[in-house]
Amino acid sequence: MTEQELHVTTEQNEKKLVVLRAVTRWALYSAFLVSTATFFYIGPRIDAALFPVVGKFEITKIIPKSNGVTQIKGVMFKPKSKEHCDWVQTTFTTTNHRDPAKIVQLEFEPDDVRDTRPPGSQEFGPWTLFKPDPPIGPFVTVWSTHRCHLLWNVRSELYSGLTRDFFPQNAEEIETLED
Repeated sequence: MTEQELHVTTEQNEKKLVVLRAVTRWALYSAFLVSTATFFYIGPRIDAALFPVVGKFEITKIIPKSNGVTQIKGVMFKPKSKEHCDWVQTTFTTTNHRDPAKIVQLEFEPDDVRDTRPPGSQEFGPWTLFKPDPPIGPFVTVWSTHRCHLLWNVRSELYSGLTRDFFPQNAEEIETLED
């Protein structure tokens, strides 16, 4: 092999090596980005499923009032301690699974604990719900959001049911619920 041929082969190998390094670098960056995105997408869901902030949430009383206002009371159980998880918000939404969910305005009573609760069983309410503007979907979902660490908020589904249980359509339904 002549010196010129050897020089050309060396240049070709160097070009191949540069391309190989670029492809490897791109593959490593892509793997890092995909694994990071996957971690932050799946992590909160696994966290909420394996370590729920609110273990039990039961609405024990629904009290329809006038003008689309309803009050609710209930019991809950919080297995995690106050030091680890801080309450961020509680959200009621209605949906029909086609349109975007509508948020139901929620007001807490002044003496109701809405800050971070201690662990254990406890009562909540009355919470006042205000019926959103039509159209209202047939389903209602209650979500609670807590900050348990720096990576993400933990969003837990507390309750899922029918909108008509909270916002009756007529006076007969209100009488049935009050009995």
